[in-house]
Amino acid sequence: MPDTQTQIPMEPNPAPPPNFYRRHTRSLWLSLITVALAVAAILTYILFFREVTPSPQYTGDVRLEISAPEESVSGSQISYEISFENLSNIKLTALSLEVFYPEGFGFIAATPDTQPSSATGRTTADTAAPSFDGRQFTFPDLPRGEKEKLIVVGILKGNVQEIKSITAKLHYVPENFASSFLASGDASTIMLPPEITMRVLAPTHLITGQMMKYEIEIANISIENFDDLVMELSYPSGFSFGSSVPKASSGDSIWRLPQLTFGATQKITVEGRLAERPGDDVYISAELFTQKDGEKLSAGRSYAFTRMLDAPIKLTHILRGGAGTVLASENLEYEVSYENVGDVGLSNVTIIMIFETPVFDLMEARSSTGQIRGNQMIWQPGGVAELGIVNPGQTGKFSVRLPIRAETELFQKNPVAQTRTEFRADTLQEALSGDTLAFKVGTNISLDAKAFVVSGPERPELGQTSVYRVTLTVKNSVNDLQDAVLTAIIPRTDTAFLSQTVGPAQEAGNLQYFSASRGITWKLGQVSAFTGPKQSARTITFDLSMTPETSGFGSYELLKDIEVQGLDIFTNELVFSEKIRSVDTR
Repeated sequence: MPDTQTQIPMEPNPAPPPNFYRRHTRSLWLSLITVALAVAAILTYILFFREVTPSPQYTGDVRLEISAPEESVSGSQISYEISFENLSNIKLTALSLEVFYPEGFGFIAATPDTQPSSATGRTTADTAAPSFDGRQFTFPDLPRGEKEKLIVVGILKGNVQEIKSITAKLHYVPENFASSFLASGDASTIMLPPEITMRVLAPTHLITGQMMKYEIEIANISIENFDDLVMELSYPSGFSFGSSVPKASSGDSIWRLPQLTFGATQKITVEGRLAERPGDDVYISAELFTQKDGEKLSAGRSYAFTRMLDAPIKLTHILRGGAGTVLASENLEYEVSYENVGDVGLSNVTIIMIFETPVFDLMEARSSTGQIRGNQMIWQPGGVAELGIVNPGQTGKFSVRLPIRAETELFQKNPVAQTRTEFRADTLQEALSGDTLAFKVGTNISLDAKAFVVSGPERPELGQTSVYRVTLTVKNSVNDLQDAVLTAIIPRTDTAFLSQTVGPAQEAGNLQYFSASRGITWKLGQVSAFTGPKQSARTITFDLSMTPETSGFGSYELLKDIEVQGLDIFTNELVFSEKIRSVDTR
């Protein structure tokens, strides 16, 4: 049989199984839709249904206040003073102040304006550290009863009669608490149309104690003339006024300006010395006023800030024996100290102590290494070799002795013993101030008591009556006294006070005799400065009748323990006269 071939049919290649995506496409879509719906539900709840609990606000813990001008000219500078006080009995921590400015406000600066210290993480001098736009400030911990103050300066623009409101919120955490609390405050200002512009120019940086200049420029940009303008300056506390052009109209801070016509500009220059703590930002403020219908209206404000820098030499002086009130003829001893706190040495340093008020007896001023010239004690390299080159870290001390003038040589009421230090060096263009000391000179009460016989035996005799006239005189030196009282005692029981003999008439009502204690009180009340030297002394007279009950030795005590006391209004100290122990018949 012929061979036959049997053909076996071939099965086709099996199809590859479907991949994961194809097998689970439906499940993936369902999962994604479910997640999207869940996220949408959560967002809907957060945005529309969940109640957000704000930081609790307790007005009993902190008092926050904002001081703002009631009115301000649009486009002029404005200042806000934000202050807060810890009214609780515990420390407040984590203090953060948020400031919400009105629309149209442009931040310029804030004081205090210091950056955090890299060494401690706290702000320099424990003051506020602002954000760059002045919207957030952090403060160090605030102990109970303490206060903090922040002044913010900027330019505010707005429509006429528009009300501009500022809000501040203080977040804080009481010590040993975990929750944050909130205190807030606000203030409003009404915008006025611009008519006059004003700007103040000041050094941006200044070495403490250096001479400096402020320039104030005022320009009329309205279509009318002004002839009733008044400008007032508020200087930093450490500014010592020197001179101004033109001269001030009142004191050293108020100028009444001549007519300011359309387009005209008025310029005022003030020079002086500024001595503030290095690292501080201090500012001057100028405010312009107009008079309309007898009412004083603000026409604009301007501010200028200055950052204080360290002087290369730290120069201080103290009064040995403590601080307080000094007295006429008192011997004083000052100690002057210097230290080079800079990075480079200074050559040919001259140190000067200036006696700025005329209460010192400069003829008696003494120093072992210094020389008195006019009203200055001067130490120079010629007399102190160490001042030839003062290297970094080098220190030194000098002493000065001199008295306050005698009481008869003090002619000014409420005198002050004021001194100041300064130094010069080859590399410095001008003298730099150190520190200033001022001590009030206290007043002195002087008391005199006299007695003489007006009838009877001059020397008292047993059983016989003698009448003595007593004269008390009170004088006062340089300051007014108030609530002054003289007291005395009649020690003997055989001595009688004759009330009908008190004189002069204007003083008679001020004298009282207390028979139980045998005391005399003369209520002097107010005793003016220079009572005695420049105006009549306070005097009172009265008679004492003595009939000795026992024999003596020719002298008997009429009065004892005579003394005057009163309050020195200038120094706010109680002042006593020297006590007269006894007035007798001798």
